[in-house]
Amino acid sequence: GMTKEPELTKKQLEAKKAQLEKEAVIRANIKEIDSRFQRALDKLQTLIDANATALGFYIKDLTS
Repeated sequence: GMTKEPELTKKQLEAKKAQLEKEAVIRANIKEIDSRFQRALDKLQTLIDANATALGFYIKDLTS
């Protein structure tokens, strides 16, 4: 059957809560970074789709 998690002491519960709060902040930061990165990729894809031929002339300048 299912095993029961051991009871945590008050100190352990406080440490667990503090750790979960830290992790929540990290997850929120990563979510924001991912969102910004996705928007940047979407803009880049739009530029590429809009004028792929013209972009080809400048790609060396953009990547150096």
